[in-house]
Amino acid sequence: MTKSSEELARDSAGWIIRPDPTTRPRLTGDEQLEGTGGATVADFWRFAMQDLQMNNTRGYLAEFLVGRALGIESNRVEWDPFDLLWHPSSSESVRIEVKSSAHLQSWRQRKLSTPSFSGLKGKVLNEDLGAYPGEPGYNADIYVMCLNDQTDPAAFDPLDISVWKYFVVPRYSLASSNLAGVGLRWLDQNGYTPVSYGELESEAIRVWRLEREKAFISVRSEEKEDNRNDAPFGVPIPFEKVDDRAIAPCTSCGRPSRYDAGILHVIRSAHGSSETGHFDVYCPAHLEQWAAGQKRAPEIG
Repeated sequence: MTKSSEELARDSAGWIIRPDPTTRPRLTGDEQLEGTGGATVADFWRFAMQDLQMNNTRGYLAEFLVGRALGIESNRVEWDPFDLLWHPSSSESVRIEVKSSAHLQSWRQRKLSTPSFSGLKGKVLNEDLGAYPGEPGYNADIYVMCLNDQTDPAAFDPLDISVWKYFVVPRYSLASSNLAGVGLRWLDQNGYTPVSYGELESEAIRVWRLEREKAFISVRSEEKEDNRNDAPFGVPIPFEKVDDRAIAPCTSCGRPSRYDAGILHVIRSAHGSSETGHFDVYCPAHLEQWAAGQKRAPEIG
């Protein structure tokens, strides 16, 4: 049965009420596509993602491998401004962006490709506007560059995970040079050595601690209060009123920005408590500036 837009149920803010796609049960592949004479979801997967060497499916595989290594079990969300949300501890939420590259491609090659990792900066969807306003920014805390290092086409095996290498880079390292993409040379020159699948979790924890110490610097509530006096959008928001995925104007520039659990946790910790006080809303660029101007580094557990 079809309904017109006017007939659909809506919440108090006017959004159409729908099931949350991130909480739907995971498909097993055995589900049948009605009206197709017995075709299953697995048949569709084989049709759409048979070639794990193609750029798009290789990217999905890289995200899956990183999530698997870090124990992340949530479903992939296509429109999120980052790829994975990781909880290394019960009090932390870390946004992860995953990029993939390879020497070998599915198409004919006269020479091996030069691996590179682009698209490190991106815009955030403003659902109220249905658009991506503002300038691209860094929307993750750590970036995992995944390289399929196989160079022999005859030996290429998409199921051989041992040929993958992982470079884990903190956000501040990219932001300090305003980089939208990097290559293997930059990674080597800046001391980022690859790790294996089995080493990825410990490396991610190490790099997250560096990022947390370098970029998200804690500050006493009274120091933060002094900083907000000159802000044009300095309206405090009580913690209990905050939706982790809400859109709100940046305290410094007014740019609409989405605040996920990662940023929310960091700003909460700046007040020394997850239960009281308020937090200010910042776009990624001004969050960097705010963090750089503070005086105390957080304790690293």
